[in-house]
Amino acid sequence: MGSGAAILIGGGVLHGIELGALAATPLATYAPWRMVLLVIGGPGLLWALAILLIREPVRHGAEAASISVGAADGSAWRATPWARVVPIYIVLAAASFVDNAVGAWAPTLLIREFSRNPAQVGVELGLLLTVGFGGGVLIGGALADRAGARGGWPRKLRVCLYSGLLILPVSLLMNLPIFSFVLAGVPLYFALSGIVTAVGFSAILDVVPNRSRGLAMSMSFFLNVALGAGLGPTAVAVAGAHVFAAKAGLGPPIVLTVAVGYLIALAALWAALSIFRARGAVTT
Repeated sequence: MGSGAAILIGGGVLHGIELGALAATPLATYAPWRMVLLVIGGPGLLWALAILLIREPVRHGAEAASISVGAADGSAWRATPWARVVPIYIVLAAASFVDNAVGAWAPTLLIREFSRNPAQVGVELGLLLTVGFGGGVLIGGALADRAGARGGWPRKLRVCLYSGLLILPVSLLMNLPIFSFVLAGVPLYFALSGIVTAVGFSAILDVVPNRSRGLAMSMSFFLNVALGAGLGPTAVAVAGAHVFAAKAGLGPPIVLTVAVGYLIALAALWAALSIFRARGAVTT
């Protein structure tokens, strides 16, 4: 929900600034987009200070002791089936790569290609993404529970596979010359991607031992940030500059980035399921 709320709040603040909400303040000399960043980013410093007030709770029981021992002697690392986790890491990193690419450029696509007001796009797209992405993650959690009960984590990978296959045709909506189709295509993409993300994280927690979960999840988040946030938005710009002509607009580079990212994710899923099926690990 945070991704959609960020665009929604940003659009609302921009709209208020354009109406003169900060005209009598020292910030009035800045460009509107700079004022948005200052107004929204400033309170973040207070939240950062509030984190200092949170104290780690004291752990009790035998499980805490075993976790400490495992972390100290390295047995948690050795016990983790990394060969099973790596394909899921690739899936989630590829999904994050595309999420960041689409999230960074979708507002610009709607503004630039359809001559829409930035504040209006922020409010409309923000509302849709809050429902779409947030709802997709919740649906993904429910599907993960159901798939896990029926066949364990291999079933969960199948849910990721089917959702990823649906994403490829859905992404084509973002290249259509009709505003309403593009506006619907972006949250629909994120709803499906939210399913992939939620089910993928759940599968990681199923595969690794309890005492390795913190390490396994931290590695996944590292890859999602380093590859996803680091390369995703740049990939669209590179594709637009070197693959397509300037008159092609933003639609084709975004669709190409989605295709590349999710083809990688689907290949990783297919390879993982093929290996598990060959070993008799997939329950039919």
